[in-house]
Amino acid sequence: MDKKIRLLQVIPRLDVGGAETGCKDIAKFVANQSYFSAILCSGGEQIKKIDQSKVKIFRFPVQSKNPFIIFLNIFIILFIVLFYKINIIHVRSRAPAWSCYFASKIMRISLVSTFHGTYNFSNSLKKFYNSVMLRGDVVISGSKFIFDHIKTNYNYTKTISFIPRGIDTNYFSPKNPKVEQSNIVRSRWDVLNSDFIILLPGRLTFWKGQFFFLNTLLFLKQEKMLNNIKAIIIGDDQGRTEYREYLLNFIRHHQLDNDVKIISHEISMPSAYNACDLVLSASIEPEAFGRVAVEAQAMEKPILASNIGGSNETIIDGQTGFLFKSDDEKDLAKMIIEISKKDKSHDIAKTISPSLAKKALVIKVNDSFKDLSTIIEKDSTVQIITLEDDYGLEVIRHDTAHVLAMAVQELFKDTQVTIGPVIENGFYYDFSRKKPFTDEDLVKIEEKMREIIDRDEPTTREVWDREKAIEHFKKKGEFYKAEIIKSIPIKEEISIYFHGKWHDLCRGPHLTSTGKIGKAFKLLLILCANDKQKLVIER
Repeated sequence: MDKKIRLLQVIPRLDVGGAETGCKDIAKFVANQSYFSAILCSGGEQIKKIDQSKVKIFRFPVQSKNPFIIFLNIFIILFIVLFYKINIIHVRSRAPAWSCYFASKIMRISLVSTFHGTYNFSNSLKKFYNSVMLRGDVVISGSKFIFDHIKTNYNYTKTISFIPRGIDTNYFSPKNPKVEQSNIVRSRWDVLNSDFIILLPGRLTFWKGQFFFLNTLLFLKQEKMLNNIKAIIIGDDQGRTEYREYLLNFIRHHQLDNDVKIISHEISMPSAYNACDLVLSASIEPEAFGRVAVEAQAMEKPILASNIGGSNETIIDGQTGFLFKSDDEKDLAKMIIEISKKDKSHDIAKTISPSLAKKALVIKVNDSFKDLSTIIEKDSTVQIITLEDDYGLEVIRHDTAHVLAMAVQELFKDTQVTIGPVIENGFYYDFSRKKPFTDEDLVKIEEKMREIIDRDEPTTREVWDREKAIEHFKKKGEFYKAEIIKSIPIKEEISIYFHGKWHDLCRGPHLTSTGKIGKAFKLLLILCANDKQKLVIER
């Protein structure tokens, strides 16, 4: 046998789906290693995305469950194996798996099967039909959920190759240069930029949850909570025209035409993800892996999925996405409203991407900069600010100024703080005390600042009553601060920022904790002046 890989993958159709995309990706990878790569299928949309100068495509009715067709497919596969010297067959579905199984035995070549789903087995005959996926030389499970399912339900004693499935993170990336701008895609969908768009991708089949989702939208509409929420369902019916018509009739009957659209194909799924506000996986039966959840996270979009199957492995609830109770319309509705109307900025950043959450400093809501703890109550344009943004460095300097004041008051109890703004090339803080600082004090202050940063004191914001704030700072001996509060226009909030227990008057915004500042700072000099009461003001 030829030692080089000569691979034939067999799949019913190459439409949009997890197994299909995996098949396409493997075919491309094998071909790029200069090995022979071929796919046997009955057709499908993804064939257009395959370079057929590198990957050979055979089209025969391998999607059929007709026993006579399954028998004929054995001979089709035998011909391909003989003519193209195939030495590995990789099959991903039960009906063609039977044809592949007998062909591989006749030709004495390796058969690999990937167990892609739970496959219903209501009786022993159905279970026998499913068992063909375990008759190959190598059985692959793409998730721990499927691994456990095989072990629990099939009494399978051989080794299962657990190979976690993945995606192409160069393709599913907001940095992919081919991703269209959000407004272009929304225009194609005929929705507004101000709409909150929920995207439900997946082939049209009952267990994928499209009908369940429509009932949830109807519930929200009846409760007058739908507001600006719009839904886009993307999926091919793959011949299930009756189910598609059933969904469309439901939409028309309940007058949801302006709230939801069903689209058969989207030219670029990364662009579709980029254009939405929330990605939904509403499957009412367990997903073997759940590519949608992983693709959404790669595209830095919030994902909401049912709490069954592979989604429990690919989503950390409340950290990398959200889970709702499977087949519970009210819980799904509740989660949609919470995510669409009352997201905390930092929760958004964490949901989009753990790496973005680490880099996030503050958030820009419309034209105003806010803390990451800000709750977004209405439709807004939101931007996560990181150190890569011009404003990011200003925030770091502002927080460092606060830590400077905090360090001074921990070391020198009799010191009053006044103001501490950011300037073009750094920051300063003005202090009032009777005894001037020395150069030795400057060293101690800097050491204390680094200690405070190491303590990682949490930062919180409170809005105080004006008179309460004035009285509070007077009692603390902070007379300058009390006078500053008096000068603030009546209509403005009196916001107080706490770093641990230490606090000061400030408009903000600030980082979530002192540990986020880092230690790339240096105290350079002290300037000194006297006020009218002969108190020393030092900068």
